[in-house]
Amino acid sequence: MGNLRHYAFAVDDVAACARLVEQAGYEVFVQPKSVNIGGDESFPAEIAFCIGPLGEEIEFFCQKWNCE
Repeated sequence: MGNLRHYAFAVDDVAACARLVEQAGYEVFVQPKSVNIGGDESFPAEIAFCIGPLGEEIEFFCQKWNCE
């Protein structure tokens, strides 16, 4: 059994989460950006990725129609 290396959190405001992470001194290695999940335009989302305190990757995710 391996270590868990990626968490994903559904949030209302991806950019606000990324700012808080940076203010806490952690790295945001993928700044908030718009994507189409699987390249499908019917699944727009906003995402950001950061490094957590144990070196894990943390993703913030918001389906576009639910984002602030």
